[in-house]
Amino acid sequence: MSVLRTLQFFLLAFGPMVGHAQFNDKGTFHVAVGVGLGGHATEYEQTVTLLNVPFTTRKTDGAATVTFPIEAQYGITRSFSLGLYIEPGRYLDSTDSKSNSIALLGIQPRFYVINKDRFALLASLQVGSTNLRINEDRPGVNSTAQYRGGSFGLGAGAVIQFSDVVGIQFHLRYIGNRLKLKDYDLNGSNVDLGTFKAELNTRGVVGQLSLGLRF
Repeated sequence: MSVLRTLQFFLLAFGPMVGHAQFNDKGTFHVAVGVGLGGHATEYEQTVTLLNVPFTTRKTDGAATVTFPIEAQYGITRSFSLGLYIEPGRYLDSTDSKSNSIALLGIQPRFYVINKDRFALLASLQVGSTNLRINEDRPGVNSTAQYRGGSFGLGAGAVIQFSDVVGIQFHLRYIGNRLKLKDYDLNGSNVDLGTFKAELNTRGVVGQLSLGLRF
């Protein structure tokens, strides 16, 4: 009887500290920090109005991004978690002639297709906003353009846990941004956006590698 009581005491006292049955569960908290490398197709449209007559030009191009996603998730059920992400980084156009910064922020639901203790496959959705700042400095032109707008992303990922706490995550994400010009300084003067409008739309794929912690 004393052995059984000792075993019962051990299970009650230390059972909660023994490993998770699933990677995600109700009440599980996840944090991840990583790096993302992306390639994007871009479409730029600007409209200049002269004497009440609009003149519109369009240009397609490509861009690359290097970002550092920071993510937090909370398990709502075993198969679903909800969280936030912030993703600062660099935005490089095809000529790499500008000094650009980008930051994404939003909510991120995740659905766990395979949910084992040390391995998981998941699908995710990202809905948020993007801020993009483009600085250009070349002979005759010194400008700063600030864009803001909505972003939408879909992703698939895999998680490998090395221990109850530490793991590594691989994600492949599609992300689209629709950004409107909000402020534009050219050669020291602020440009009136009543006569000059611009919009930058991007669509691309990001590969992400992150270090994850589970609590």
